[in-house]
Amino acid sequence: RKSIAFSHTPGKSKRDSIGGKTTPNTTMLAPPSLKKSVTPRRTRNSNNNTFSDNHATIHHPILSLITGMLHKLFTTKGLERAETRSRISTFGISCLSQLPPMERGNLLRFVGEMCESKISSHRLLSVELIGQVLCQGWFWKDSGQSADWVFTPFSAFGEKASEDASGDGSATATPNTPSMILLAALQGRLTDKSPTVRTRAALSLSEVARKASVAQEENRNLDGTIIASHSTPSKLTDNEANIPSKALTVALCKIGTSLVDTLRHRASTDDRATVRKSSIVAWLQMLHLAHRENREEFVVSGLDISALCQLCNDPSVGTRKAAADALTKLVQANYHDNDSGASSLEVAWAHTVLPLVSDAEATCVMKAVEFFSTLVIEPIVELGQDTTMKLNDDDASRYYVAWRILAKLSNGSKEAGESRNASGSLITALQKLLVNAGKDAKSLAKNLFRAVYHVGGISLGLDRRSSLDSTMSHDDNLEENLFDLNTIAMRTGAWCLLDALTSCLNQNDTNS
Repeated sequence: RKSIAFSHTPGKSKRDSIGGKTTPNTTMLAPPSLKKSVTPRRTRNSNNNTFSDNHATIHHPILSLITGMLHKLFTTKGLERAETRSRISTFGISCLSQLPPMERGNLLRFVGEMCESKISSHRLLSVELIGQVLCQGWFWKDSGQSADWVFTPFSAFGEKASEDASGDGSATATPNTPSMILLAALQGRLTDKSPTVRTRAALSLSEVARKASVAQEENRNLDGTIIASHSTPSKLTDNEANIPSKALTVALCKIGTSLVDTLRHRASTDDRATVRKSSIVAWLQMLHLAHRENREEFVVSGLDISALCQLCNDPSVGTRKAAADALTKLVQANYHDNDSGASSLEVAWAHTVLPLVSDAEATCVMKAVEFFSTLVIEPIVELGQDTTMKLNDDDASRYYVAWRILAKLSNGSKEAGESRNASGSLITALQKLLVNAGKDAKSLAKNLFRAVYHVGGISLGLDRRSSLDSTMSHDDNLEENLFDLNTIAMRTGAWCLLDALTSCLNQNDTNS
């Protein structure tokens, strides 16, 4: 008889011996190759091997089985479908939260390497997973974060972010932590050759920045738990990495300058409308983060305002609406700022967002009218007869912003035609608001006339004691300086609104 060959049976080797004692062989499940032409084969003796000799540890066979199963699941077919990716990513995050730190790190390393795969669906799933991982509290609570267990070619982005954060041009000032490398991997996918991957990377960054902002505003951790009041500082510092939500905010701020530049460029130049729209959303979240944390290095600038103004005229309807929404929210976020940046935002809104009320697309017109009502009309109507008291409140900034925007409309250019210039856009917006008001149109017009009456009296210095109308608002402080910037803006804005209301009502009478 032929003897049975055991050539393929695992035998004893040096890897099975620890401290001179033989140990039972433990089967190691190798992860599937993502794409050999792009992702190099990972060997134990490689110089760039993430498994260093210090980490040579025998894994539990059950944990190895689970890890191998997740490797297979993350590279399965059908990842092009959003529903499939959603289920797999949800299941993967649930498994990651239960794995021990070493297996968790190995799996995250594999997810990072998926960003390099030649298969676009692998890259697509990886950016979704990374976006969700960065929003998990356990990721930030893992002790001893080191770049040993994560290595991708995008670590160069992390080094650039460290240089921007340190300001001294030295990448050694801030180490390449796993969080920085994963954020840099998302940033790297913003220039992916696949538009779907670029869109998904921008959306993931937007969600990460949004969750960080919400957690900071509500003084909560990423898992929703409330942070102790004694640990709530006015501004964040780099020494607060023990709190996940604050650690995420610090990491975003470190890479903020290069990330805002990349998102602005992608929103302005990408040939796909979906990429431009998603980049605007992520870009806006980063600008909000800079404003809240007072990060002057990437706070809203003239380049941002100019780019958003151009995007308000984008061929894509979704992009125009996203840009108009971004400008509106930036104006609201800068209510209490009186610097040139806030003034530039108000001018940009008056001359790029308001003209969208004459857009050819009905949904774009509805959005523009909604923004106009929120930013201008509602604060003015809210003033009512308590104008003097409300203008002296601490939260009076939004009232002044409404009048300043109306004042800036008086300088609108008439080169683009009657319906597209600033004053023509104001009349069109008022007409649409009155139509939408239906039976309440007369009440709305009456409230606007009353606001013009009271504000006009204050800005002109009319004294109610010498006036035939004893209900006119009166304030000695506001009348002392009739040429204060806010007083001038109220006076100009009131006359501009009165002219538009008169023209609008005259046109309605003519049509009727």
